[in-house]
Amino acid sequence: MVTWRNFRRASIIVIASLVISGISDLAAAANLVSAPHVARRCTTCAMEIKYHNSWLFKSHSLRRCIRIRTHGTITYTAVKHPNPRDPPPTITFEKIRLTDPVITASVTRLSSTGRCGSAATLSKLELGQHWTGFSCSFNPSLSVSFPWGVSIGGWPNCGDRRQAEFTTTYGRGSFFKQSNSGSPTRFGDVTIEFQQVAPSYGVFASVVAFVGTRSDSFGASNGSSARKAGLRKPS
Repeated sequence: MVTWRNFRRASIIVIASLVISGISDLAAAANLVSAPHVARRCTTCAMEIKYHNSWLFKSHSLRRCIRIRTHGTITYTAVKHPNPRDPPPTITFEKIRLTDPVITASVTRLSSTGRCGSAATLSKLELGQHWTGFSCSFNPSLSVSFPWGVSIGGWPNCGDRRQAEFTTTYGRGSFFKQSNSGSPTRFGDVTIEFQQVAPSYGVFASVVAFVGTRSDSFGASNGSSARKAGLRKPS
């Protein structure tokens, strides 16, 4: 026989079960909503690096300090080749472009004690930037667009090398800026094994400065050194 007490107890058990089930469903839904999105790693990866470099040229014959700076971006695509067996996994770096490369020169007076002081002027300045592989053994293929050019010339600590370059001549002033919109220089594709270091490119600055009829220079064979702009591998 079903008594009122037994009926009431069964009803409470059913209601409790429904409440627990509802709470479980809500918790599951909350977990679905709050689960972090896991980004897929790319196989073909659009990447870029930004570089900033500087040099200081102290010309005692002209009594001038010339601070040279470069900055810009290298854009590229990194393509991963997993190769689960032989050959080992590789990465190809392609569409490597030097983008918006800027070089500036600011001029101050050089004291007799060798300190750089207040702003000073030059009568004329030839200001250039030169690019190729950073290490002496890395000589990438180069292609340029006007007014840039490709030539064989001196490279710091490496002798003569093929390099992309652009030099601008300026008149009288104390600050000079060479801007290059777009991608005036492109480097050829490079493939490495995954455990190897990504390729690095190098830049050095050159200057020929004039005060009146006197001149002095700073370049591959007299004081300038190459600075590195290293690409990164995709994760």
